[in-house]
Amino acid sequence: MVHSDLQEIAKRILLRLMRLLYTFGVRIYALAIFLARPFNQKAKSWWSGRQLQKWKTFENSDKRKVIWFHCASLGEFDMALPLMREWKKKEESVLLVCTFFSPSGMLHYKKRNHPIDFAFYLPIDTKRNAQEFLKKLKPSLAIFIKYEFWGNHLLEAKKRDIKLVSLCSIFRKNQVFFKKYGLFQRKLLHLFDLHLVQNEASKNLLNGIGVKNIKIIGDLRFQTVIENKSLVKANEVLHNFSLDESVFIIGSSWPIDEKFLLPFVEEISKRYKIIWAPHNVDSKSVQNLDKKIISTSIRYTNYIPDSKARILILDTIGHLSSAYSYGFMAYVGGGQTGALHNILEPAAYGLPVIFGPKHNKFPEAKLFLEKGFSMEAYDSKTMKEAFEKLNQNREQRSEDIQEFMHEFDGLSERIYDQIIQLRK
Repeated sequence: MVHSDLQEIAKRILLRLMRLLYTFGVRIYALAIFLARPFNQKAKSWWSGRQLQKWKTFENSDKRKVIWFHCASLGEFDMALPLMREWKKKEESVLLVCTFFSPSGMLHYKKRNHPIDFAFYLPIDTKRNAQEFLKKLKPSLAIFIKYEFWGNHLLEAKKRDIKLVSLCSIFRKNQVFFKKYGLFQRKLLHLFDLHLVQNEASKNLLNGIGVKNIKIIGDLRFQTVIENKSLVKANEVLHNFSLDESVFIIGSSWPIDEKFLLPFVEEISKRYKIIWAPHNVDSKSVQNLDKKIISTSIRYTNYIPDSKARILILDTIGHLSSAYSYGFMAYVGGGQTGALHNILEPAAYGLPVIFGPKHNKFPEAKLFLEKGFSMEAYDSKTMKEAFEKLNQNREQRSEDIQEFMHEFDGLSERIYDQIIQLRK
């Protein structure tokens, strides 16, 4: 008995030391951001946004219930949007507060059709900042999206009996939570009242460290892209270019993709038209791509109705989602470097998707491969093989993809029902 008591005391001391080290690391990170300000616009926005501390002006004079969502960036915000909308639909009086870690979220969330009432940068994750922030907001529930686990905010929220939910989280065995030295990070996972994970593998990993409050709900982005599909408007340029011909879409390509896509595109452009959306649309990048294309091509911003071009280069931002609606198959970039872009957008339209082999961090890629909706490509040969294989039984494959995607309709309502059980 004495031995076990000593072990428990030692564990508590160790956790306190680890929290101190964690907070020290957070301060060092913030200092590095501060020093990078003159040389990096993102660092400048990150720091200056937090200095404004807009959350200190938050007022809730009529004592409405506050639900706090935290997102790393715009991608996680998009993931949580269906649940935010569902919450407002079910509880109109609730105040939805969203915090962001990254400027990409804070600076661009207004471009979305969203229901949130307040948005702030998450204060730098120190104990004092967390205490002041939570004292001001007084949320009854905090929902952290995917990878976000900020220790001091979580620990202080738990002290205030704020219900904690991890939404659409996904875990891999090489993460710190599952290492011998990850005692403090493991403690954070045990703070949550509910983990809503994307897959069975994540549930098993959490079970392995003693976390039991887990439900598999999948990825809310599936519902997001289905909802966004209904909002896409007809595009005159894309419609005229695609008229009466099948169109292959290249979405968010990088130079490493272009090396093997160029010869492939030259070959198929005799039979199909191509809409090509490079990830970087600055004039130099677009010009370099345009020069490498041998077939007739034209840029979106220069398009004329009677153009004979076989390739349309999207030199704009915001038209790729619309472009997928005119295609029959797509290649999505980023999979050659481990930063795969969104393959769910083309899938929402029933497009089979080809991508690179480095996609371990993207479970939807593995899922699509298993279901026969996708194939990998890393050179001209594998690109051609993937295209020809996916082009077989194209109409049936497209129907299967759309049917699978629509299985996620209503997911936000099911998640809402799971979470409100915590309040009963």
